[in-house]
Formats: sequence, C-alpha cells, structure tokens
Amino acid sequence: MKIVYIITQATWGGAQAHLYSLIKAQVMRGNAVSLVYGVEGRLSASVAKEFQDVQVVRVASLVHPIAPLSDLKAIYTLRKLVKNWQPDIIHLHSSKAGMIGRLATIRLPMKVIFTVHGWGFTPGVGKKRQLLMGNY
Repeated sequence: MKIVYIITQATWGGAQAHLYSLIKAQVMRGNAVSLVYGVEGRLSASVAKEFQDVQVVRVASLVHPIAPLSDLKAIYTLRKLVKNWQPDIIHLHSSKAGMIGRLATIRLPMKVIFTVHGWGFTPGVGKKRQLLMGNY
C-alpha cells in the first residue's frame, strides 16, 4: 500500500510525534510511505535519517498562515505530486494541510483522511476560519 502523509510544519510537537509513530508503524508493515511538508524541522530530519525508504519532500509553498498565492501554489504542487505517485491513501495532518490537501485531491481516486490536531472550532475561533479549515 502507498501512503502519503502531509503536514505543514515538520518541526516537533504533538502532531509531529503522532505522525512519526504512524510513519514508523507503516514502514514496519512494509508499506511505501512518503512525507510531504512545508517547514523543515525535527520530524523531516528524523524521518529522512531513520527511514531511508521513505520519500521526504518539501513543498515550500505549504505554509502555516493563510497566504492565497502560496496556498494556490501548494494546491497545484500537491495535486501534481499525488497524481504522479498514485497513492492509495493520503493522510493530512493540521488544519492548513487538511484544507490544502482536500482541495488538491478533489476528484482524485485515492482515499483522503484528515486528522485534526489543532481544534479550529473551539471558542474564540471565528466562523470564517472555521469554514476555511473545513470545521463545519
């Protein structure tokens, strides 16, 4: 099985620790794994060093803050990557990667999973941001 994990920031925190565990488990199962990220950090470095068979790709336009031009570029780049790779599963992590990844995979045949790590619909988050992040 081919699995592509996508996250905005490959630094280190709860989402990244969770993703590292998923990657490790899928590699141990013999699945083909790719990690796509926007901002380099401990996660991307650790995966590249420890799992030589994992394809690790940086998409520089996949940035955390909402940035329309970068976001459009990230959507285009991700769509091109996944159409080329033809994974069975795309697993999105973080609200921003979730939004960009879902837009990039519209009408593509692979299964798309979105794991919420930062609750974008908690008290204090505006309705516009909730809609943008797909939290409806």
